[in-house]
Amino acid sequence: MKKTGRVVLGTIGLILSLALAGGTVVYGTMFHKNAVAKSEGIIGASTGNMFTDWTKMSGFNNTKALIDVTEGLAEGTAEGTDYTSYSLSFAYNGTETRTEGAETIVNTSVDGVIYTDANYTYVRYIQRVTNDRAIGTEGAEYILVKSSSTVYERKVDPSFDAIVTAPGDWSFAESEGWTISSQTEIFPAAISDVGLPALLATVGSENVFAVYPGENKVELAAAEGTEASCRYTLGYAPLVSYSSYSSTLTETLILQYSALNNTKVEAPASLTEVKK
Repeated sequence: MKKTGRVVLGTIGLILSLALAGGTVVYGTMFHKNAVAKSEGIIGASTGNMFTDWTKMSGFNNTKALIDVTEGLAEGTAEGTDYTSYSLSFAYNGTETRTEGAETIVNTSVDGVIYTDANYTYVRYIQRVTNDRAIGTEGAEYILVKSSSTVYERKVDPSFDAIVTAPGDWSFAESEGWTISSQTEIFPAAISDVGLPALLATVGSENVFAVYPGENKVELAAAEGTEASCRYTLGYAPLVSYSSYSSTLTETLILQYSALNNTKVEAPASLTEVKK
């Protein structure tokens, strides 16, 4: 009995430690009852660890490969890649100084999640823009059915207070209707416009240096007058942090991955009752 008890407690401890190590994204995709995507197993693929990174310099190459296919996997255009599915939580913040006429400060923040596998991609995000004294907030929610390249959207209720609600708090409400969308770009511009794949293509693993064991940093060849860098961690729930600074634009982008090659997107039954 004692041996059995130790096995059960050890299993529970393993699950809890994985949830804590993976962060909120792993918790959401593995355990949360309203999760759109579920983890097919306990862990998934890894981008490496500090030991293989030291001996083979594989961490940078694996991280770069993941960033390179992030948009393609979501759009269903990536083929023959080492990564086939992922869960992603992202946050973007930008402060731009515009000087047309009077000087204006524009602040943009975007928070969202992306879940993708071989069959579907699910995207939802909230964007907030403050331009001088004007404040705009919008929410978006999409499903891409990859077999037909059809995009569905669900309208956010006008009474939905997107300013105080995080994307991770949205439930996949079966009562809300979906419509076929004319939207063709569902991948958030907040991620693609930064252009991380192109920036990382300009450097090699020899330009990477360790910040901490399992966390590295690389300086990026940005435009003149701009300083840019990228930090990334290794493992089953890698985090990628990009930052850049110039006299007119400051940007940060944080990508928190989990369930690599281990995400299963569950389309809601309400998709069978789509409103044309």
